[in-house]
Amino acid sequence: MRPQKSMPTLSLPPDVVGAIFQFLKPAHVLDAAPTAKAWAEAGESKLVWDGLVAQTVDTAVRDVLAVGGASTHNAKADAAVRNALDRCDQKSNKWAAKNPALASAKAKAWYKIGVALPPVTAAVVAEVLPYRCVISLDRRVYDCTKFVFEGSPYHHPGGSSNIRREHGRDVGRFFDIFAHTMTAHRLMRKDMLAWDGPLHAGAPSLPACVLTRARRRRRHVSEASSSRFSLGHLIFGASLAMLCRVASRWTSAIDLS
Repeated sequence: MRPQKSMPTLSLPPDVVGAIFQFLKPAHVLDAAPTAKAWAEAGESKLVWDGLVAQTVDTAVRDVLAVGGASTHNAKADAAVRNALDRCDQKSNKWAAKNPALASAKAKAWYKIGVALPPVTAAVVAEVLPYRCVISLDRRVYDCTKFVFEGSPYHHPGGSSNIRREHGRDVGRFFDIFAHTMTAHRLMRKDMLAWDGPLHAGAPSLPACVLTRARRRRRHVSEASSSRFSLGHLIFGASLAMLCRVASRWTSAIDLS
């Protein structure tokens, strides 16, 4: 047998792989890093993650500013991006101080992107656009100004003042307390979504071993349920047959008498 040759892409130097990672979503880098040794080294590089964080923060802030009708390439926009980067750094440093065992460059970067960035973006844009109404929810940023304007076709059952009060904040706690219908969620996604974190930054998938185990477990459960289903049908059929036989004998006995 011929020895298997390694794929050229997997044997690239870590710095080249790091340059390639700059074109991927952050979550895709997390998924690709365990593939090869060079990829794993690039996936732990602070330089790589700093670049990914900078790109993601820049995209988030400028996209939300554009939805609000503000210019995305002026001094205010650049200052807002720098402000968001600083706030994400502060939040990740506080998190790392509480979790020193997890405070790697990769973990801190993902905390900035996956946890800190949406509420920070809402807060930063709220300072630039105080006349708008920007909130964050579930790793997404929404511009809910349509709910605030008088005479708008959109009506918030809880009143527009409640939304104004949360300008620049995360409203997850209110969505957990007060039930919102799927219509409300669809309306926000359709007409008010300013930046979609899972779409732009990605969401890390489960490891392959976990997915394989989950599929195996679902297969066993389905097989067990199908076997129980077949056994139940068999017992029911046998019972019905015995009942019919007893009924027929009882009927014939009555006829003979």
